[in-house]
Amino acid sequence: MNGAAAPSENMNYVAKWGRISKMMNEEKIAILAIQETHLDQTMTEQIQSVFEKNLKIIVLAHLESPRAKAGVAFVINKQLIEPEKIETYELIPGKALMLKIRWLKTCNTSILNIYAPNERNAHPDFWATILTGRHTRHAPIPDFTLGDFNMTEDPVDRMPPKLDSETAIEALRDVKQEWDVRDTWHWANPTEKAFTYRARTHNDHIQARLDRIYISKRTEPYTFDWGIKETAIPTDHLMVTVKYAPKDAPYIG
Repeated sequence: MNGAAAPSENMNYVAKWGRISKMMNEEKIAILAIQETHLDQTMTEQIQSVFEKNLKIIVLAHLESPRAKAGVAFVINKQLIEPEKIETYELIPGKALMLKIRWLKTCNTSILNIYAPNERNAHPDFWATILTGRHTRHAPIPDFTLGDFNMTEDPVDRMPPKLDSETAIEALRDVKQEWDVRDTWHWANPTEKAFTYRARTHNDHIQARLDRIYISKRTEPYTFDWGIKETAIPTDHLMVTVKYAPKDAPYIG
């Protein structure tokens, strides 16, 4: 999101969410995971009231500075799916939120939305807190773990290519091993270069695949049609998309 509003385009937060609503309908996005929302409770309630007909918005804000830091959210497109039951697990305020959603009678899907720290040495504590929180709250192992990881696992995921912090890489790999999940897109395209973040420094233009989707081995066979797209709102990140056809979903001709 890169913040609630977009001052450079004279766009307040309600207008920005209007673009999100339009994009979800045009792109046929059923569930959208967002990071850096910068929304407090009052702003969230206002947005939900404006877009209540089409969207269900679930926000986990930063505790101390909700309008200035972090914030993660799930947005459910009620035009495409009508969940029978929704459960949320707040693992780290503003940083990690899990959604367990049931629709189509028998389809239960769990999604973990994360916004990892910029400081690489903070990653071990970040993931340890998530692992502990999942256990204590009796949350399921997520089918999808996604968001802004603020690090890359492979030099091919950076331009110019370079290895990221080994401390951060090992912390994530421990989680992957415990949950039996993997970066499905990278596994299928091990040498392909694709980037979701771009920035310009004094001396260089930087690109990196910071935004990724890790999928459990049991869920992976039912995912397809990956994409990396420009967003409808001004931000320095691209949007990663994947389609999912649950195993028990009814056949529709």
